[in-house]
Amino acid sequence: MLGKAVRILSICALVYYVGNVCACTSVYKTSKVEQGEQLRRVPLSEIEQTFDPSIYILEFTPPVQITNEHRTGIIEVPTVSLPQHEEIVQGFRIQIYASSNYDEANSMKTITQGLSGSDSVYIVFDPPVYKVRVGDFVSRYDANQRLLYYVSQGYRDAWVVPDRVILRSSVPSRDTLTE
Repeated sequence: MLGKAVRILSICALVYYVGNVCACTSVYKTSKVEQGEQLRRVPLSEIEQTFDPSIYILEFTPPVQITNEHRTGIIEVPTVSLPQHEEIVQGFRIQIYASSNYDEANSMKTITQGLSGSDSVYIVFDPPVYKVRVGDFVSRYDANQRLLYYVSQGYRDAWVVPDRVILRSSVPSRDTLTE
């Protein structure tokens, strides 16, 4: 009997809450009037009838179209080595952050990507913790050298951890092959 009373009471409270929230919306809008006058309620239909959107349109200047006359020179393609293949090997990364909240870890990853330069930034999920790790280092020595940079950037709790890393080998560009 007590359980039924609790259910009825909770349903009444829900109906009361929904009724009050829905009753707060109105078809009236309070309009601002001159200083010193009181605010008055104006029906929304009156405001809609007197609304003129053309007063809000600013002058539109179309963008300049680039024609062949404006294009001069040749597009230069950077002579960078292209990745040939990627291999996953046992190596080391720098762990800079750990959290049980994915959003916090993702925002830390975004912040770190701005600081890391050429280092790759990863989020590793090791239940129940999301870990933000940086870099692909084959040796612990290389990872420790880069760790000093991250500690100087404010990641005081950063440390080197063993992890599987991506070893990227590249093929030289055509320019370096012909020389």
